[in-house]
Amino acid sequence: MIFIRYLPTIDVSDPTFPSIFHTFDSPITLTHVCRNWRLLADSIPALWTRIRIHFFTSSGKVIDVDTLERCLRAWIFRSQTLPLRVDLFVTDSPHSENRWNISIIPPDPRWDIFWTAYACIPWERVEHLGMQGLGTYPQEYAAVLMKCTAMKPLIILDAGHIRSQPFPEFIRLSQLKSLRMRSSKEGIQGRDALKYLIAPMVEEITLEIPSRAQLGSSLMEILKPFLIRSGVPRVRKVTLAAWSFNQLFIDKDLAKRLEFVEDLTFAIEEVDFFLKETFRFLSDPSIMPNLSRLSIGGVCRQPAAALALMETRALEHVKMKLAVTDAEREDTANRLEALGKWMDISGIDVMEWNEYDIYNSRSPLSVASVPWRRRQGRRVSSTSSRS
Repeated sequence: MIFIRYLPTIDVSDPTFPSIFHTFDSPITLTHVCRNWRLLADSIPALWTRIRIHFFTSSGKVIDVDTLERCLRAWIFRSQTLPLRVDLFVTDSPHSENRWNISIIPPDPRWDIFWTAYACIPWERVEHLGMQGLGTYPQEYAAVLMKCTAMKPLIILDAGHIRSQPFPEFIRLSQLKSLRMRSSKEGIQGRDALKYLIAPMVEEITLEIPSRAQLGSSLMEILKPFLIRSGVPRVRKVTLAAWSFNQLFIDKDLAKRLEFVEDLTFAIEEVDFFLKETFRFLSDPSIMPNLSRLSIGGVCRQPAAALALMETRALEHVKMKLAVTDAEREDTANRLEALGKWMDISGIDVMEWNEYDIYNSRSPLSVASVPWRRRQGRRVSSTSSRS
């Protein structure tokens, strides 16, 4: 009974799931209680389907290849024939609390031996793969990707600039459904990893990369070649975190390749001079005709253009923050009241701002009132208490 009560606390899909070398709060904990618990844990293959590997131990020392291979074989044996979830990390900060922001180490020939241990992993069973440090060992990672014939989600964190050896060839991921790429903001270029991939079945794309000014390349240079190589994939969800969407309206050919998108998320820069054009572009029903959900990160200072988009498109759900001036307040309230009669506006926050503070870097939005309370289908209150 104690074992059954403890079992739900282990979630193999949790991003903080410990590596195979850690015993705390992992399936290994169950095997250390007693002989009966060990036998019971070994007989539940679902506990051993997550393989998360660092090239460091918790103390920061490199694990020898024999230990790595022994741990891998034990976990794979216990997982029996179930699909696997694998996370590989090449990092130089094992004590970092934020695993997304760990920096990438330079190539080290001593670690080449670790790739020999991965030969025991049945990559054809891997359905979920996460990789960090791709730019450090591109050829080794490429060899892994080409073996993952059943992989559906792929996560590439801090991909890095391919500064050592390039990928040997294009990698075709025929079963891939979801692709997420994240690069740090310290000038690391994430586009190099994407330009080698072909994914004709991809339905969800998430790019968490620095803005154009930091990255030195445009959205079209990163996303468009990937879509062209992949044919015309039925991409249904696109998330562009930390990147304004305004470049897309320049290239209608790129937009046409995203015609099946139903869920769109993008960011707004502090001062976005092309935001009106972006909303006008998205208001065209021929652009992304299936779009039903729209989420915008940041604060939108073009409420009229945003409302016109919502009035033109039959969107089921919108999530954004509207900043309005005194002159725009009443019109915004009336238009939101009308929209609330036929669409979900619960994700729309409205607040006032002082237009003279737009260039104030310390306070990009000067909030003069608390967000307006509104209910779907009812008039948005135009009263506010100034701070």
